[in-house]
Amino acid sequence: MDLTIKQLFQIAITSHKEGKLQEAERLYETGLGVDPKHSDANHNLGIIFVSHGDHTKAVQYFRKAIENNFSQEEYWLSYINTLIKLGKILEAREAIYSAIEDGLKGDKVESLAKQLH
Repeated sequence: MDLTIKQLFQIAITSHKEGKLQEAERLYETGLGVDPKHSDANHNLGIIFVSHGDHTKAVQYFRKAIENNFSQEEYWLSYINTLIKLGKILEAREAIYSAIEDGLKGDKVESLAKQLH
């Protein structure tokens, strides 16, 4: 059965929501092989790596998600919170200020910026 990239990502999201993380990871990675700039897939793969405790790898995927869609608050929050977990506070501060400069707003963003200040 030949799936479109959109269908592949939808199946990955469903697997992810159902807790089938290995299957979701495999599907996201397959899809990213075809469309490496897919921001949702990059972000969701980062979330899976956070759940495995691999924060370093997660940051790489969050960064890719942001590079391809910098206006998504959820991507920035995931990225910055993961940097904090890694103890990279200066990088987290730079990221939150960059996000705000790029026009990101909201209570969660402001709260995180105050926390990092």
